[in-house]
Amino acid sequence: MEIQSIRVNSTNGLIEQLDLENGTILLRSSGFEVGDWISFASQEKMSGTRSKVKITSILFDEKRVECTFDVKLASGRLTVSTTETVKSGKLCRCYKVRAVSDCLLGDFVMRLSLPSNQWISAHIEDQHLSFQNSNKYYQKDTEIVWLLSEAGTMLESSAHYSHSDQRVRECSYVRDEPSGNWIIHHRIVAHSDFADIFVGRFRNLTFTSRKILAPSSGWLQRFLLERNERIGVKSALAFLGTIQTQACIELFSGEEFEISSTLIVSA
Repeated sequence: MEIQSIRVNSTNGLIEQLDLENGTILLRSSGFEVGDWISFASQEKMSGTRSKVKITSILFDEKRVECTFDVKLASGRLTVSTTETVKSGKLCRCYKVRAVSDCLLGDFVMRLSLPSNQWISAHIEDQHLSFQNSNKYYQKDTEIVWLLSEAGTMLESSAHYSHSDQRVRECSYVRDEPSGNWIIHHRIVAHSDFADIFVGRFRNLTFTSRKILAPSSGWLQRFLLERNERIGVKSALAFLGTIQTQACIELFSGEEFEISSTLIVSA
């Protein structure tokens, strides 16, 4: 079942539909997400939290879409370039993020969203998941996530990374979003062992630290998790478990990362 062509949203450059030899596949969303845990930007929304996103170029036809975005996060400015091409019956995707100024990077994501009424199960490593509206994140250190339809059609997304930077780790996740969509992410995430900054978040408060929040042992994260499990969510001390700590690395102007993937549809 080869992918023949694509249909593109002319406003934000997202692919909305894959045309096959005998049918179509609807994509609820796709595109990039990038953030520094203080702010967050989304291609789908062309905005985010404490950020600005502007599309500076877009070229597309039924076989290819190329976009460039100017992204302003709380910590600095980035450019993101996306290229998605139908080639040999597959969709080949390549996303690059580049620091325009010195800034922080928490994660950079290539995403897909597909309707659960067309895809009955998701598979990542040894986990086989049915759609439960749970919004749980099934994240693994793997490059491959695939979905299965009731008719036996398989959609496989396989990521590739072109760097060997120990400051980040590569992973993928799948999530059964209550909106009725499967969410697939291929991610580059700042590695906690090599973080320059840790960002803590409690409700609407955000704070950063180089030392207090994040020794390499990750003792605070483990303490919060264990405390939350031990005392239960109704305890007066349960608020400790709602503090999230996330790693960021410092990117210097000109530094970049790249995620590529191949999307295959088969019977």
